[in-house]
Amino acid sequence: MELIEINTTADKDLPLLIELYEQAFPEEERRRSPALRNMIESVENMHFNKIMYEGRLAGMIIYWKFEDFAYIEHFAVFENMRGSGIGAQTIHKVLSMLGKDVILEAEVPTDEMSRRRIGFYERCGFHPVDKNYVQPCYDKIGDACPLWILSVTDKSDASTSIWIDTLKNKVYRDFAGKD
Repeated sequence: MELIEINTTADKDLPLLIELYEQAFPEEERRRSPALRNMIESVENMHFNKIMYEGRLAGMIIYWKFEDFAYIEHFAVFENMRGSGIGAQTIHKVLSMLGKDVILEAEVPTDEMSRRRIGFYERCGFHPVDKNYVQPCYDKIGDACPLWILSVTDKSDASTSIWIDTLKNKVYRDFAGKD
């Protein structure tokens, strides 16, 4: 398994990865594609990576690196490649590469799929640190979305508050909905 950062919209795999992104995440949990394409080339903290497995395009992961922590924003594996361990390998590789506190947001476990997703992240070492979090909308016309914040480390409420403030000010406010 290999991660290859995409930092140009000319990458030949980007159209397939944008399609995966749009299929894997509901509209309220993602940016519009033009905004994402713009950010790939212009936002230093954001890292859009394609996941390659045995020479095949397997999925994508977007993470942000900040001074004190990293944030996994979006992660998806193509449906025909799920269940092969690619997801866990990707998460473990990202965790070892980043070498700092890592957080992510996940859907509140209200159905079988969302419960399985939380279970996957727990098996990868994450645990809930805030079950009352509300993700700001990416687009001014969208709705805020209740999610859980998960982390690989045990931190104080103060750390969690700093993480959430950074997400709201750096990930959502600065780049939300911009085409």
